Amino acid sequence: MRRLWFPLFLVLAGACAASGEDDGDLPTDAGSKKDVKTDSKGEVDADEEEDASEEELDSSAPSDSGVKDTSVKDTSVNDTSVKDTSVKDTSVKDTSTPVVDSGPPLSDASAPPGTTLLINEIDYDQPNIDSAEFVELYNPTASAINLSGYKIVFYNGALKASVDYLQIQLSGQVPAGGYFLIAAPGFKNDAGASLISFADASNNIQNGDPDGVVLFDNTNTKIDSVSYGGTMPGVTEGGTSAPTDSNTGIGSIIRSPNGTDSNVNGTDWKFTSKITPGAENILVP
Repeated sequence: MRRLWFPLFLVLAGACAASGEDDGDLPTDAGSKKDVKTDSKGEVDADEEEDASEEELDSSAPSDSGVKDTSVKDTSVNDTSVKDTSVKDTSVKDTSTPVVDSGPPLSDASAPPGTTLLINEIDYDQPNIDSAEFVELYNPTASAINLSGYKIVFYNGALKASVDYLQIQLSGQVPAGGYFLIAAPGFKNDAGASLISFADASNNIQNGDPDGVVLFDNTNTKIDSVSYGGTMPGVTEGGTSAPTDSNTGIGSIIRSPNGTDSNVNGTDWKFTSKITPGAENILVP
């Protein structure tokens, strides 16, 4: 009986030892599984962070690109406006002063006194509307002068050059010691002198300072000229101009005494308050 109990006791003790070894391994296995899960979660979180950062980079790229596009457009608009402005300024500067016509060539020389037809009296300015304008020609020679081919030309000195604004072809004749008128339509011609009318009823002769009138013969040669209100190259005789007309009362500029011609405008011409179209000049200051 004693021999059988001892071996049985040893068998039971060994079985318990084997069972304890298995239980001790379970915590170890469980801990390793938890470590694996933690590592797995860490890997997933890192991937998500990388994806998020990539999305942020992708979203920032379009906004940066938009800013660049806007700045380029603003710059191009500014450049275009500057260029357009300069072109407009240039075109304005290139605009030239309109010229009605270019008259015959002018020179400072005039015909010798007393040998040819003269411009003798001019009334280019009246109160209010200039509707009684006239230019009087005088023949100081002993023979009649045929006006075929003659012309009288009006020049605007404000253009800083001898540029004409009106030409009138003459016809008929002027008797020795006689007068001839170029006047507004319907002009009252008490003296009965021959007359050619301007095309317009008023404002035919300019009244700026200076302006001038030149007479050409049938060979297109300047035979007489006068400037008023200032000198004009090729128009003023003798370097000084005739006085100006009045626009506040009746008056004209005349050669005084009648028909006087020294080829010096400042000496030969005076202002008179008594007009005598078609008749001898009378100086009344």
